Amino acid sequence: MERKSIWVFAVILISFLVLGCSARPRVLILYDNPLGLKPGDRVLFDNQVIGSVGDFDANLKGETTVPLFIKKPYRTKVTDKSRFVIELDPLKTGSQSVRMVQLSPGGNPLPDEAVVVGSSSLPLTTEEGNGGLTGALQDILKSLGKQISGLPVEQWKKELERLLDLLNQQIAKGTEEARRRFQKEILPQVEQAVQDLLRQLKKLGKEDEGKTLERKLDQLERTVNQ
Repeated sequence: MERKSIWVFAVILISFLVLGCSARPRVLILYDNPLGLKPGDRVLFDNQVIGSVGDFDANLKGETTVPLFIKKPYRTKVTDKSRFVIELDPLKTGSQSVRMVQLSPGGNPLPDEAVVVGSSSLPLTTEEGNGGLTGALQDILKSLGKQISGLPVEQWKKELERLLDLLNQQIAKGTEEARRRFQKEILPQVEQAVQDLLRQLKKLGKEDEGKTLERKLDQLERTVNQ
């Protein structure tokens, strides 16, 4: 075998071992609109990169099937309780990502190439319709403090503003029970995250840059209290 061929083979083998991804997609996600998602974007779960988006043909007029290649240690995490939401990649500016969230603990592992309907917005309540908050919100908001300390202030400000917009939209459409639980379980965490970031902006002499954030939080609070 020629030296070049041996080198190419070695690179492919090492890449396969490092990524730990199955040769077949672990799951196929159907999206009405992939919202700028592209092959190579990351799949996230519990603040970890667990895989990547495979090649797909985006058809904005109909459903797009997006293959997700999941790293071996996380394959059993993909269950019938898993849902896949397109969102901005919190650590990769300008890129989208697919966040896997769990509607509830447990669930049965899905077979390779199982087809799941995806979402382009964060679900506020469980599909069972009991007014509870999804693991999606819990997972994201639980990690607010960690992400603030790990991101540049300007980038996190943009992400937090986007999250406030998303929460405001979802709360406006939620049930009274979901709104009550959000006010009790989640809103204090959001308020704390905003205050932490405002303090950082003040230290940098950039208080004015926090005014948009304050307005968005005020809007969310009004929506919750309607």
